[in-house]
Amino acid sequence: MRICGIKFGHDGAIAVIEDGQLLGCIELEKLNNQGRHCPLLDMSDVFRVLAAMGLREQDIDRFAIDGWHAHARNVFQWNEREHHFPRAAYIHTPLDVDLRAPLNVKQLDFSYRSWPHYAGHALGAYCSSPFAARRESSFLLS
Repeated sequence: MRICGIKFGHDGAIAVIEDGQLLGCIELEKLNNQGRHCPLLDMSDVFRVLAAMGLREQDIDRFAIDGWHAHARNVFQWNEREHHFPRAAYIHTPLDVDLRAPLNVKQLDFSYRSWPHYAGHALGAYCSSPFAARRESSFLLS
């Protein structure tokens, strides 16, 4: 299973995970010496990063897109046109949302799932913890 995670907006980033192992991750600000907190606004940047990793869109089993604020402009460039990419919320209330039930979207020929923004922080904290290494439960605050 190969997953491509995409963080649109400020601090744009792209990561690829294959069978639970990180293949690569890059923030847009690192490409071409762009400014700090560089936003990801164009899907072609995602495909360029994948190509640099030796991958094509067809090589990705699942795309995951970070959620963001409801008032955010969810319009991004793709194939030289603007497209609306719905995303999950920044947070959900109540906070006991089932993270196994993300927003599923079929946009043109591009399918993806989107999780609330805080879920990335929560899962990143847990997955890099000693609790995860020992496969133990843990409480966390995000």
